[in-house]
Formats: sequence, C-alpha cells, structure tokens
Amino acid sequence: MGKRTPIAELVAVAGSFGPASAAAKRRLLDEIVRGRPGSRRELAPLHEVLGFLRAYPDDAHVLRAVEAVIGALRGWFAAAGMEADAPPLADTGLPGSVVRGEFSLPLLRRMNRALPGCVEIDWGSLEADEPLLNALGLLLTGSEGQGLDDIGIGTAEWFAACRPASCPTDLAFLMELFDRSPLAAAARDVLFDSCGLTARYSLAEPGTGRCEIAWPVERIHYQRKPLDREWRSIAAAVRQPLPAVRRLPAGEGERFVGFAQRTLAARGLEIRTLSYANARDVSVARCGRGVDIALIGVVPEYRDPLESHYCSFVLQNGVPIGYGPSTVSLGCCEIGLNLFPEFRGAEVRFLYPQFTRVLHHVLGAQYFFLTPYGMGEDNPAAIRTGAFWFYRRLGFRPTNPEVECLAQDEEQRMTADPRHRSSAATLRRLSHTFVYLDLSGGACRPLDLGGIGMRQSRFLARIEGGNRARALARCLRQVSRVLGRRKLRTLGAGERRAWELWAPILAAIPDLARWGAREKGRIVEILRRKGSISELGVDRLLCAHERLRRALQTL
Repeated sequence: MGKRTPIAELVAVAGSFGPASAAAKRRLLDEIVRGRPGSRRELAPLHEVLGFLRAYPDDAHVLRAVEAVIGALRGWFAAAGMEADAPPLADTGLPGSVVRGEFSLPLLRRMNRALPGCVEIDWGSLEADEPLLNALGLLLTGSEGQGLDDIGIGTAEWFAACRPASCPTDLAFLMELFDRSPLAAAARDVLFDSCGLTARYSLAEPGTGRCEIAWPVERIHYQRKPLDREWRSIAAAVRQPLPAVRRLPAGEGERFVGFAQRTLAARGLEIRTLSYANARDVSVARCGRGVDIALIGVVPEYRDPLESHYCSFVLQNGVPIGYGPSTVSLGCCEIGLNLFPEFRGAEVRFLYPQFTRVLHHVLGAQYFFLTPYGMGEDNPAAIRTGAFWFYRRLGFRPTNPEVECLAQDEEQRMTADPRHRSSAATLRRLSHTFVYLDLSGGACRPLDLGGIGMRQSRFLARIEGGNRARALARCLRQVSRVLGRRKLRTLGAGERRAWELWAPILAAIPDLARWGAREKGRIVEILRRKGSISELGVDRLLCAHERLRRALQTL
C-alpha cells in the first residue's frame, strides 16, 4: 500500500477531538496549504472535510488553518486546468465549479439579480423541446410563435439567434419573457416549471462555493471533546426554556435569505418555502454549543389559509449544516430535518431535540409527525439510513397498528440477538405509516386538509349554479357581513388575500352567523395576522379559538 496523503490523513482524523487530534489537524492543514492537492480527485474529499472542520473546529488555530485552505481552493481548482462542469468535480459545489439543478423561476430570478449571468440553461440535459415550445407560444407574439413552429429549428438554436445583447444568457432572456407576460405570478411559476429545464449555476464568484458560505457569528464554540452521540428525549428538550429569539431587521433578513438560498443552490437543491421567502419574517434562536436555528416565513401572497409554512435552517458556528420545511396547523407540525451528507454522522441526536424545541417555542407546535415518505416509502435514502428506527428511538410511534406490531416483533428479536438488524425488505414494510410524537396530551390532532378541500369544492359547486367566480364573491360578501367587516377594499393586499382564502371555508360553517361577537372578533384578528408582515403566532390564535378549531375538525 502507498503512503497516505495529508488529505487522506485529515479525512481520517477529522471526527476525532482532543489535544492530540487538534495538533494533527493543524499540522496536516499547514502541510496541505503549502503543498496543495496532488490530483484533481483529492479536491472533492478535501472540500467535504473542510466544511465539517469549519463547523466543528477544535480551537482558533485549527479554524484559521481551515480558512486558509478554503481561501486557496479556488486557485487550486483553476490551476487544475479542467472545465468547470466536467467530472469528477462537477456538482460538488467546489469554488469555481458548476452545479446543475431544476430551480424555480423565483429562485433563478433572485440568483441572476444578485450575480448576473451566473445561471444558464443546461441545453444538453433538455429531454424534449415541446414543453418549452408550448410555453414560448404563450410568451411571444403571435407571428413569432408561428415562425418558431414553421421554421423547424430547436429551441436552443432559436435562443442563439434571437437573444438580445442586453441579456447575458439564454436563461436571462427567458426570464425576461416570463416577467413581461400578462400571466399572473403564480401561473408564470407553474408554466416555467412545466418546461422541464435544468439550470447550470456557476460558482465562479468568490463566496459562492459550498465551503465558502457561512453566516457571521459573534462567538465560536470550539469542539474540545468528542462529539455528543447520546440519545436524548425530545419531550425533555421541548420543556427547556428557549432564550430570547431574535427577529432580524429587514436588511439583515434579506441578507440571510440570500445566504440560505446560496447554500442550497450550491448543492443543486431548492425548497419552495425558501423560494418565496419573506425577508421581514426571519427569526434566529440560539440553542447553545454553537447551534443556531433560523425560521424563515413566506410572503403573504403565497401563504396557505390553514397552515403556516416556514423554512428551517440549522447552523453550527455559522456554517449551514441542515435545513427542512416546517409546517404548523392547529399545533401539529409536519417535521423534517435534512442534514447535509458531511454532517450526518455528527450530532444529529442532539440537533433533532433542539430542532423540535425551537418549533415548539417559536411556532407553538405540540404534535410532530412525518409522512410515510420520511419513513422510507418510495424513498431509498431513508431505507438505507434506517430512518424508521432513528425516529422510533426519538419517541415517534406509527399510526398504522400493523407497523407497530412489526416494530415490536423486531425489537424482541434485537433484544434476543443484539446483532440483529432489520433487512431492507423489513424496513420497507415498516415505512407504510405516518409516525407521530404527541406532546399535547391528546389535545392536538392533524387536520384532514384533503377532506376540508373536498368539502369546500363540493360547497362551491352547489351555490351560484356552479359558477365559481360568483360563488367565491358570494362567500366573501357573506363572511365579511357576518364578521362585521364590510369594507374590505380598505385592507392591505396581504390581509385582503387572507379574507379571500378563508371566506369559502368560513362560509361552509353552518352556524357561523350565530357565533358571539367575541368569537367573530377573534376570527377577524386571525385574518389580520394571517395577512400581516409575519404570521408567527397565527397558529396559536387558531388553537386558542376552541369553537373555530372544532368547526374546522368537523369540516
């Protein structure tokens, strides 16, 4: 066997902590920065381990050495003399490389505005021209569309011939066509998604590479002891008071949203709640040991009536290590925390209870659940990681009694033989269930949102002869009259939209007109808060309105 390289030695020692490990890391990092990687293939594992060490530095000397190597990476990539999107470093997020992703129109628009020309259509991955041609037919003038049909050239050739000089890329031209179309914003977003485009995101600008992205923090937590891998009770963590949560000012919130979007884009990822992020609704909770958890709300025009959607971001010493959607409704929260691969073997058993603690104290969540997909149904990654058993150790239980019986049988086998592990086939059988953790004492249960939606559709079909426009207008008039708010034209756009979303739901409550003035006034307050800058606290108001909660559960 050949001698191990400094990079291989650094990867081997990265997860160890203590004086000897810290000294070894400092020596290896200094050796790497002086000698640079010997081959292109060494850059990818070096890049991975640098992100981990930046999040979990042993001491200030190790952190400075890590930052020195990160600062040199971009030059090393350029010196490697390879194309930015060529294997083996394409889609790694290395500074200077290219990442591909199926990004939404709002995200691409923001990326292109921040770094003009950084995103382009990946024409080589376009499987069919027809969806894009259909979209162009709605965006171009009639004669242009006819010409595109008749001349018989591909879309890439059309863009090459017709893109104006003011647009640096084909994608910038396409986004301009979308932005100038008369379609509503939501319709434009859906139409863009239907085109099936993959974008090439260039990480050419400093600060865009994966390991370069970090949020500034006042104090670094140094990892002087081995990582905490003990199982902890979520219930115990939730009961711990949370220090004051800081609401970021609008300017800082805008910078944080950009930071979060760059973090995911550098990995070819996107989460839709973040694509419609509200820079004026960003809160950050300090959880100790260098862990910060941020919650980012959505702008009023993309909110749902019965759910409050937030994007969660987990930072370790300012380094983004995980993310997930957090949706709360009547105290029930669909939970999901996706740790980035280089951090999955770290302190997830500490992080998950802290994550639920923040969701409880900030969003008011008391009942947490995951879908079968999270357990592994049609999700090979969750099967490989044994997600069912991870969540069971945290206290989650299946809603499917057959799965619970199977889980108990497996636990008996593990007790009899500690070496026993569930097979992939068994894990797939265990995945066919929702799982839940109820900290409400039985007070909270998830709403049947599908049932409410169907009830609303049938209700609208029965009034005004099935004319939906007239039916919706009638619901709005009726509800505003019953709740004593007739002059909706004077409301702001966000609050007006909240009334429009809620009107058909409230109109379907048979006895709403007989409710007391105080009960009606509390509904008005819920709608006001739903359409305000932040919808934090809306779900607590919903939970506290016992009569409205019962009516929604009945629907």
